Amino acid sequence: MERTPVGRTRRVLVLVGLAAGLGAVDALPARASWKADTGWVTPGAPVSAGKLKALLDEIDARLTRVEVRTHGTTAISSSAVYCGATASTVGDMSDLSGFKGYAGAKVACEALSDCKSSKTAHVCSGEEVVRSAQIGITMPAGWLATGAATRAVISSGSTDRYVESADCQGFKVGVAATGVSNWFGTSWDPTGPAAKATHCGSKLAVLCCD
Repeated sequence: MERTPVGRTRRVLVLVGLAAGLGAVDALPARASWKADTGWVTPGAPVSAGKLKALLDEIDARLTRVEVRTHGTTAISSSAVYCGATASTVGDMSDLSGFKGYAGAKVACEALSDCKSSKTAHVCSGEEVVRSAQIGITMPAGWLATGAATRAVISSGSTDRYVESADCQGFKVGVAATGVSNWFGTSWDPTGPAAKATHCGSKLAVLCCD
């Protein structure tokens, strides 16, 4: 299913609002108490192309800050949906970019051509996967991030074994078990379709969103 880029959609909406008399501008998400300066717009009078462009540029910049979160030189998109999947890897991402953890998963997603090599692409969260499914986007089996951690204890005689479910320990564990712990992450099962617990030694794609 082809997605309409968020940026293109927002620009269309802004232009529609301006064409209707710039009434929608003040309703746009704003930082602090910003309000568009439209005092130069007078009914029946010519509109300055320069001032209109400056206003559109400012609105565009403010909306970009709403859609993208940044930290230093790294950026991530918000309100994203599924855009592609990486090659298969165990739960510590070691079969991909060589970087482990959440950051390693993001590096792999940024390199995906299906996600247009976007620097804001990232491993899909549970919310983003559910959002994608609700609008009819088909996704393959693959790892996703929940940010949740649970531990269950299974007693057998005098030995306690633990079931650890924590995104494969933040995508840093790539085996099914170590010592007395069984390690799980969360993956998307397209036959459900639904999320399910999966051993961290399983080889699955990483689902990427943008």
